Amino acid sequence: MINRYLKNLTCLYVEDDEMIRDIFALMLKRYFKEVIIATNGKEGLELFKTRKPDIIISDIRMPIMDGIEMAREIKKIDPSAYIIFVTAFSDSEYLQSALELGAEGYITKPVEKEKLLQKLNFLAEVIKNKRENEELTNALKVIFENQTEATALYIDKKLKLANKKFKFLLGQLSLEELIEKLKIKLNEKKQIVKYDDKILKIKIIKFNHNSILIFINDITKYEEKIQKDPLTGVYNRNILEKILKENINKNICVIFADIDHFKKINDTYGHQFGDTVLQTFAQILKNSLRKNDIIVRYGGEEFLIYIQNVESIKYAQKIAEQLRKVVENFDFNGKKITASFGVCCKYISSKESFEELIKNADKALYKAKNNGRNRVEVCE
Repeated sequence: MINRYLKNLTCLYVEDDEMIRDIFALMLKRYFKEVIIATNGKEGLELFKTRKPDIIISDIRMPIMDGIEMAREIKKIDPSAYIIFVTAFSDSEYLQSALELGAEGYITKPVEKEKLLQKLNFLAEVIKNKRENEELTNALKVIFENQTEATALYIDKKLKLANKKFKFLLGQLSLEELIEKLKIKLNEKKQIVKYDDKILKIKIIKFNHNSILIFINDITKYEEKIQKDPLTGVYNRNILEKILKENINKNICVIFADIDHFKKINDTYGHQFGDTVLQTFAQILKNSLRKNDIIVRYGGEEFLIYIQNVESIKYAQKIAEQLRKVVENFDFNGKKITASFGVCCKYISSKESFEELIKNADKALYKAKNNGRNRVEVCE
């Protein structure tokens, strides 16, 4: 039985014996879409270069260039070329060379139709599967490139397919390298991780035991938008959960800052000037603190400052005093404005202890307010 897929394929037939060539070519034309004929290895090689046949069937002993030499040159051009040798028993000394070249096998003369068909049917199925896999891979590439996320397919922990977004973001990492770099967990379908200065949302889909699809979306801008105060550009309260998560089982210090007599500023000079004061105050804090310290607009004219890597309340108090002096000496469009500060440090073991820290810092702030404003107080 003939594999119908042969009718989609072309065959290069190389044979120097005219009578054998004519008879054999007639039979091959029944199986293939097209049969290209060459009379020697040199001619066969040139036809391979120009016509790119799917299967090559060749004699071994031929003038000008034999089948072995032709096959060697063809394999240099296309290592995956499919070559079948038709040979006499007396050519057995050449067969080892043929097989070492990666030929698909040989058929002895006189050729038995059933054995030939068996070889051709097998190769037709191989080529069909290869083309279908290539078409599937090409289709997947198109799908991957049209994904809004960075997308990658891993099979047996090796990167098999990735779109440009993924390669630009992470290069071509193995699965182990990806896990190490992003600190992700394969048993969690959805997770958010921090990578360099980016916040990445990751979705993991497992299938067929050894295959993993990974989608990565850079949500840095969206996350910052959610966490930022639109007026001052500093963080809003949404950042507090992150601060808590990163400081469990640590001793940390926070500072509350509140602009003195802000309601009076608004009532006297108007809300537009009040907004300018808030923006300027936030900028003073930014300029006076380190880049990794976190400033939060907690509410109205009240700001919470998380001082990174500071555990001493005396040192935190010193920082607050420096901030107070900067504000006091700043010219707000010809007007003098002051601020009060409350400082507190505490070991954080839970959400409740974090909330207690903020509450105690707020109490210290109101103590500064009650004691005359434009001063720094620490919690008890």
